[in-house]
Amino acid sequence: MIAMESFFPILFCLLVVSFPGIDARAQNKSKLIGKIQNSKLVEGCGCEFQSTSREGHRNGPYVLLSDLQETAWVNINGRDTKLKLVKTIQRPRNEKRVDRKGDKTVEEYEGGGVRATISRTVTRPCPANDESCEYVGMVGIIRVSIGSRKQQIKIVGGCGC
Repeated sequence: MIAMESFFPILFCLLVVSFPGIDARAQNKSKLIGKIQNSKLVEGCGCEFQSTSREGHRNGPYVLLSDLQETAWVNINGRDTKLKLVKTIQRPRNEKRVDRKGDKTVEEYEGGGVRATISRTVTRPCPANDESCEYVGMVGIIRVSIGSRKQQIKIVGGCGC
């Protein structure tokens, strides 16, 4: 049988480890990615993504906006943060740049001490002969890091004019 003198220190250690409010690492687990505050940061053609619910449905305001060039916006710690494209890691081999279902793109962005990797997969391409189609549906993941703090979320949205 455990003596009471040894039981309470063990219980205290278990409580400290079990409750994130007591754990000094709790701040590291707080959300980095928030909802875009100014939805007019990108005008005209561009991409817009929302976080997804557990069921994969759109979930509220945008969490990522980008132009079709080299700029993206993500809300980090409550502030809309401008990021610049630094590298395209993967792009469809399709030379004509006609998006096809399943095409994947991975891009890295940086700005203000933030690094973001955006992975997107086309789910709803424009029909082959539809000149009026201006929007391509996608799903993906955004991974954000600031120093040792990291967060990733699933996104749904698309790009178009």
